[in-house]
This record gives sequence, C-alpha cells and structure tokens, in this order.
Amino acid sequence: MSKKKYIFVIVILLMLSFTSSNAFGNSPGIGFVKDLSSDTLSANLVLSGIESCPDSVFTGLQLMVYYNSSSLILDTVILADSSIIAFWVTTYTVDSLRGKLTFVSATGTSPIAKSGVVFTALFKIKDTSSYDDSLTIDSAMVNETSIDDVNENLKKLPDQFQLKQNYPNPFNPTTTIEYYLSRKSDVTLSIYNQLGQIVKKVSFGKMTAGSYFYQWDGKDEYERKVSSGVYFYRLEVNERHLTKKMVLLK
Repeated sequence: MSKKKYIFVIVILLMLSFTSSNAFGNSPGIGFVKDLSSDTLSANLVLSGIESCPDSVFTGLQLMVYYNSSSLILDTVILADSSIIAFWVTTYTVDSLRGKLTFVSATGTSPIAKSGVVFTALFKIKDTSSYDDSLTIDSAMVNETSIDDVNENLKKLPDQFQLKQNYPNPFNPTTTIEYYLSRKSDVTLSIYNQLGQIVKKVSFGKMTAGSYFYQWDGKDEYERKVSSGVYFYRLEVNERHLTKKMVLLK
C-alpha cells in the first residue's frame, strides 16, 4: 500500500471512529508504567477504566507524548500482539529535535474491549548520571472525547514479575535472559529488531512461580542468523509487559 493510500485509510477510519460513537459518561484513564534498565527506559502506555464504560464503543485513539530530547532518544515503538489495539490501523511520527511522539490509531471493526497496554516506547538515555525521564501526555482522546484522567507516572501494575538484563551484553553468538515469576502465569518472550518487527517469539504457556532462564542463539524464527545490531526482548506475563535492550556484535 502506498504512503498516500495508507494515510487516506487512517483518515477514513478516524472519521468513522470519532463520529460514530456517542460521548461517554465515564472517561478512561491513561498513563505510563516505566521500567529503567542500564541506559534504556521502557515506557508502557496503559489505557485504563474501559470496563467502567460498558455502554461505550472505543474505536479511535490519538495522543501526543513530549519528552526531553536532551536526555532521551526514542529508539522504537512496539505494538505487540497482545496490545489492546493490536488489530487497529496505526501510525506514529517522531520529532526527535522537539522530543515529540504523535500517535494515531483507529479501527472500524475491533473496538477496545478491556483495559491494558497500548504500546511500549523504548528510549535510550544519553547520560545515565544525570537525566530527565519525564513523559508528558498531551491531547489524548478516545473517539471524539478528551481523556481527562492523565497520570504520566503510574505505579507498577499488579502481578509483579521481574525481567533481568541479559548476559553477556553485548554478546556473540549466544546470550542468557533471566526472569522471575511471583505466581503461576502465561508467559511469552518476544525479540524485536529496531524497526519493532518480531525476530523470535517463544510461547512458554503456563509456568509456575520461580526463576527461569532462556538462552537465545542469535537466530530468528526460521533458524537464520540475524545481523549485528540492537535488539529488544519483551517478556509478557498475564498481559503485563517488561522490555529491555541487548546488543549483538559479530
């Protein structure tokens, strides 16, 4: 699909989304759940309160996020399979000089059914000794209605689990990823490249509480060796997410 046609589809879907639904009495909430590891800031954008609006149909989402470009570099935006808008038509733009992320997404057939993570933004911290990790959400809207409940620094989500930094890092050819579960959970580990594309995905199914290790051999789903570069590994536990960065050197 050409870029012009793609933008046209986005516009049409947004027109349908923002005009076909009535304004709702209870507004959802929105905010970031952050996780800091080494020189990487992982920020999960969470849309909450969907269940408190049972009579509303949410088919469009748009917002802007401002960050301190002198402290942070936006590496990538990941829209995982488990995202609450995974099947929507989505586009985003990044103004790296102003520190601005503009995100627009809409659907004609798959409205949001529950609260959860929309996307994960991964930032590189320029100087870990002194930095500003604040993220400011502006002009957030679902359908045609503004989201008034904005909490830019949400607390950790329940169902705690831990994802540790891989080791060695950088690595060649293999690295170990360690994680901890506090209770029995559905677990999936995904590895993405810098474009946000899935390189490797492993579904472990139900796992009991405890510590676990996964060794990645630097190969994709088809057992092909991947090229050198920056990769992101994302642990999904009962629809919760943590993401960290690793570097493959050859």
